[in-house]
Amino acid sequence: MVFRLNLRLLFAGIAVIALSFLLNGCGGGGAAADPPVGGIVATPGAGKVTITWNASPGVDYWLVYAAAPSISATPSPTINHIWARNVSSPYVITGLANGVTYAFAMNGRTSGGPGGASTPSASATPRPAGASWVLDTTTAGAQMGSNAMTGIAFDGGASLISVGSNGSIYKGAVGATSGIIWAAASPASVGFNGVTYSNATDGFVAVGAGGYCQGTDLATPSCTSTSQTWNAVASNGTQTVMVGNGGNILHSDSPGGVWTAGNGAAGNLNGLAYVGTNWIAVASSGAIYKSSDGNTWTAATVSGSPAGALKGIAAYGDTAIAVGTGGTVVTSTDAGLTWTVQPAIAGAPVLNAVNVSYDQILVVANGGNVYTSPLLSVPAWTTVSSASTRTTNNLLAVFGSSSQYFAVGSAGTSIYAY
Repeated sequence: MVFRLNLRLLFAGIAVIALSFLLNGCGGGGAAADPPVGGIVATPGAGKVTITWNASPGVDYWLVYAAAPSISATPSPTINHIWARNVSSPYVITGLANGVTYAFAMNGRTSGGPGGASTPSASATPRPAGASWVLDTTTAGAQMGSNAMTGIAFDGGASLISVGSNGSIYKGAVGATSGIIWAAASPASVGFNGVTYSNATDGFVAVGAGGYCQGTDLATPSCTSTSQTWNAVASNGTQTVMVGNGGNILHSDSPGGVWTAGNGAAGNLNGLAYVGTNWIAVASSGAIYKSSDGNTWTAATVSGSPAGALKGIAAYGDTAIAVGTGGTVVTSTDAGLTWTVQPAIAGAPVLNAVNVSYDQILVVANGGNVYTSPLLSVPAWTTVSSASTRTTNNLLAVFGSSSQYFAVGSAGTSIYAY
């Protein structure tokens, strides 16, 4: 009986010691250290927060955080708190919810000793990207010179392609810490208006005045001359469609880029997207055309009269947004079959392109302005001025999502937001 009781006491003692080691850094002859001088700084991003601090040599820093108004780095077994051990500045925490406030605190130790005093609690609220932008420059000017960059696309791997109205082609690496480093390819004879990446045609397809080009990365593109001007191109993964002036439409349904003319649309078609199960094209007249196969097109129903010409369109699932001159915004929630004219963005210049993700709409415009809204049935717009986009040049194309955006425009402008 005594033997069993002693075993229980022994196991209880081991449990207490183990908990003590867990909460105090496992001892080992180390010591508590002072927290970082000046505390920690929490900078929000899209679904993430970056923590920075002034580290002292030889100190191991432990960070604790939680979805809470405040927090302390005093060790405790609270399950709502998350510990990150032996972290280095800057430390990026991802997978956080946008719109939720998180609190962060830190302590220090040496040689596995107990944690020292906690820093003051710091808080941050992750939010979608698009409120603050970085200008891509590596020298005294924009990397793309004076070229008007009219399109931007991503290959799903590691490369962006941007094209310009004078036939310029640039390839850029995604995720470079200093921004996007663009490398120029040989220019083409086509004055480009847009570009997309297409599995249906084995690479990028760029379209414009006088024809279109396609290729793995457009470094050595195969170009076709036409008498038409093509304004937009898009792919749904198995089919690629391009639209242009005079209601002209071409579609490619198989690898290799064999193009067939579509019919049924009229006017200058400026924007194109695949919405749900339908192709949708928008026109300078304010008309919107739909097609289930890329070949036969009919007019969609538009409730109201757009304030100006429609220039760009983007979709997420069955929801689509079209934008244009005069701050025009038109929306659809049924895969582009019917459309509603929304209140125009007050005081907005020409709206050139739009991006839609699961939680945010982002529009790029003339004058370096950007407009954002939560994904609502009636958008509620916030203006991101040229002071935040770092440019007053016209922004002509955008690619990305609510976690990061890349935009290009006139005078070689290239900007990105995280």
